Amino acid sequence: MNFKRWTIASIILLVFSLSSNDAMAHESKELHFHEEKNPWTALLFSIVPGGGHFYNGERIKGSLTIAGLMGSAVIMTLGSEDNDAAKAAGLVMWSGIHGWSMLDAFTSARRINKENKYGKRLSVVPVLSPKTTQIRLALRF
Repeated sequence: MNFKRWTIASIILLVFSLSSNDAMAHESKELHFHEEKNPWTALLFSIVPGGGHFYNGERIKGSLTIAGLMGSAVIMTLGSEDNDAAKAAGLVMWSGIHGWSMLDAFTSARRINKENKYGKRLSVVPVLSPKTTQIRLALRF
């Protein structure tokens, strides 16, 4: 019963994380490039599955990490009391996905910083305020 509640809560989190609805859509936004990400903070947040990817702004990766960990948890729970192989396979999957997620969050933060510092980037930023609606473009060399 507890597993069902956890699964439903995770699915709700997954759906809301993939939605493009911004809670601050009615406030004015300024044009800016992506802020610098601290790789160690991303690694720390990734202790919670998907947290490092959400910190980096990679919502799809974070959601896929949560989905993969949920799948491995299902494999662990579907194994019968006598079948230790399914439990072991689920545990190996869980460890592999979680370990990859932590490493990827760290390296993604470094990649994001490198791209923002040296890479060309085109930013499209909607500016919404009560008086006007604008779309600003910026090309960084």
